[in-house]
Amino acid sequence: KTMRIAEELGYGCSVIDHRAYGEKALQLVITSNLLGRALKSWCGSSRLEKKVPDFILRHRDERIVKAFLEGVVAGDGYIHHQGRRGTDIEVKTASRTLALQLHLIAMRLGYYCRIYEYPAVDRVISRRFVSFKNHYRVDIRIPSRGNGRIRFTDDYALIPVKAIGKRHYRGYVY
Repeated sequence: KTMRIAEELGYGCSVIDHRAYGEKALQLVITSNLLGRALKSWCGSSRLEKKVPDFILRHRDERIVKAFLEGVVAGDGYIHHQGRRGTDIEVKTASRTLALQLHLIAMRLGYYCRIYEYPAVDRVISRRFVSFKNHYRVDIRIPSRGNGRIRFTDDYALIPVKAIGKRHYRGYVY
């Protein structure tokens, strides 16, 4: 679909199939300096600088915002259907800004959301040594019925506390 749209707009396109190298990815290459500059400005110029364009983040039509979130999940996410409990979505990113913005979008849509931060690591990917900076996992829970018991004010999202308990602890509290 993306390739058809790009070609209709007059951009050159090609597809690189990474499945031949044991990966599960297809890469779509669109050749346009103008589009490249616009995307860098709107979305960031590297994986560490990825961000949601302001015109999406602040869009008044929640259907547009939801469609953007669905696109992010389709590209960088994982969906697990939990039946009556709802649907769990997981997105991993190297961009702290993108993780926080996805959290904002999820809360705006009435979904529960958590962000986990992981420390820097070194890995081998596609026979290459890759050094990762801190990275983030955004977990989103879409309740099966409505937004559960989340309530919104002009300034806050109010989420009910499930339980409060006591634990024995010895040591310093910072």
